[in-house]
Amino acid sequence: MEFPGFVGPSYQLQSLNAGVERCVNLYAEKMEVPGADPAWTYYGTPGLTLLLTCPDAPIRAQYFLNGRAFAVAGAGLYETTSGAAVFLGAVLNDGQPASMASNGVAGGQLFVVSGGSGYILTLTTNAFAVIAAAGFPTGTAMQAGFLDGYFLVLAPTKFQVSALEDGTTWPAAQVAQRSIAADSWVSMLVLPRFVWLLGTQTSEVWYDVGATFPFAPLGNVLVPHGIAAIWSAAPVDNSVAWLARNVDGDRMVLLADQYVPKRISTHAVETALMTCADVSDFLGFSYQEQGHNFYLLTSRANKMTWAYDAATGLWHERGWWNTTTGEYEAIRARNHIAPFGQHWVGDRETGAIYQQALGTYTEAGVAIRSLRRFPHLIAELNRMYYSSLQLNFQPGTGLVDGTDPTIMLRWSDDGGYTWSHEHWLSGGLMGQMSTRAIWRRLGYGRNRVFEIVQTTNGKRAWLSAYVTAQPGTS
Repeated sequence: MEFPGFVGPSYQLQSLNAGVERCVNLYAEKMEVPGADPAWTYYGTPGLTLLLTCPDAPIRAQYFLNGRAFAVAGAGLYETTSGAAVFLGAVLNDGQPASMASNGVAGGQLFVVSGGSGYILTLTTNAFAVIAAAGFPTGTAMQAGFLDGYFLVLAPTKFQVSALEDGTTWPAAQVAQRSIAADSWVSMLVLPRFVWLLGTQTSEVWYDVGATFPFAPLGNVLVPHGIAAIWSAAPVDNSVAWLARNVDGDRMVLLADQYVPKRISTHAVETALMTCADVSDFLGFSYQEQGHNFYLLTSRANKMTWAYDAATGLWHERGWWNTTTGEYEAIRARNHIAPFGQHWVGDRETGAIYQQALGTYTEAGVAIRSLRRFPHLIAELNRMYYSSLQLNFQPGTGLVDGTDPTIMLRWSDDGGYTWSHEHWLSGGLMGQMSTRAIWRRLGYGRNRVFEIVQTTNGKRAWLSAYVTAQPGTS
């Protein structure tokens, strides 16, 4: 029979007896053909190829506009190409992410906020200087933005607006302080036509009203949720997602729908977040590929990365497999841009910038370890005898170097607490399209959990699984 629930999200709960599923470095795609069987397929998440290495580290921000790409790496601003990083100027490094915005062809400037200070790069000459205007919040600047000809900067309890198309001038009167609610703004995200200002417990949406101070709150909108990790906010399909908190608690992921936040995290995601002593270092970024809009929430300190797929509403985990410790850590990527028809991500520790691509099957040279842990298979806790398990997958994806994309099966008979030995099979050398992955004589159990892993360099496309089992008498 086809294994029920083979394709699904990561869903591991406080008790493994209640929820044990994991889906790591695999994302699900639903067939758009009516009546398709199987209806879902797992595909492997993209890998990373090194493009360039900046002399400083880590990659704290990236930005792309009008054919030019930039990165803040450690204490430097660099222009980046596919093979080189050109130093443009020094910035303060407080160990936090930096942020950038540009006023495009009208102003010809790149605005950088890093380590509490602001900087302007003149795009026509590459002249780079710290913002010396008396009105700029030097020492407390947190994040940069741009909308309707104005640069925006967030500082504790306020945000400020530059002169029109000029990031070197910051009129002292062009300041808005929070008055609708008492908690402070701590994060800012600019989406088309709107500025999201997220506080510690509540948030607001502002827009350009064309007054002396250009921006004002949108109607009576007061979002009853703040942000738990300042850098977790990211745009997702013209909405905003973030790791939220409010007066009643925290650690829930929200996605705004027409300014109304909706919970998109599951109890499994929230269970994982509750294991973290501190969630303040979680970073959020997003990217779009082949019709999927992914929001990634990643923490180096907590060694975890969660990914939400807006196309399916499902969460999966991503992880860089540490071959020394034998455990998953947060992925290497901590930010993303999409220059020149590609996906570039910056490294969480080094000065490396990688090209991210579905046709790459290693993460900066380290094999991607894809894992699917099935739901429980229980027949009223009676004994079940398992004759075989077969994976329906795309075989013959070994590379030209002769790599065999081997696949491993193991299982647990106590609901996911202890595990059997590993049982490895060939996934088929290149062109061996008739290869089958079938494991036989799998013993018996009352609360069986299967787990499949693939680590070798090659394509992943898993469609379904079939199990042959006979019930016992008790």
